[in-house]
Amino acid sequence: MSASFLFDYLRYNQWANALLLDYCVIQLPDNWATSVPGSFNSISQIWLHVYDAQHLWLERLKGNSLAHFPSKTLENPLPIQIQDLVLGSAQALIIWALKQEHNLEDQIIAYRSLQKQTFRQSIAEIVMHVCNHSTFHRGQVVTALRFLQPGMKIPETDYIWYKQDE
Repeated sequence: MSASFLFDYLRYNQWANALLLDYCVIQLPDNWATSVPGSFNSISQIWLHVYDAQHLWLERLKGNSLAHFPSKTLENPLPIQIQDLVLGSAQALIIWALKQEHNLEDQIIAYRSLQKQTFRQSIAEIVMHVCNHSTFHRGQVVTALRFLQPGMKIPETDYIWYKQDE
């Protein structure tokens, strides 16, 4: 997997997050905490989980280990604040990757999980994981939106739409 594809996939992640977050902020400004079916209780919790993962993995890529998810320190963040956190962490991943001088696709890093276990993964595997993780949870956001707003046209965030939008 080439470094250019990894950069592209990180940019896709940012694009898809921005598209769906913009929709959520504009179309659903007051319902982020409304209970929805699924593994998270609300749209707010889904997006905070995406933020947690992006931020956590960025810190691991930088050689840092966190003791807890960063959103655990937040008290009732507003939708616009959550949007800033998610988009900021996605952008920070892109900036980190652009600053690397080594082969992103080949380098292996060691990191510690929240449970203090040590693992080794390639940067390429981590980037793919972070982006696929976000994609999965954007799907949960779409399901929640369909529950809250039946019949509404929700933006499509598939990779192919990103490529056609470029």
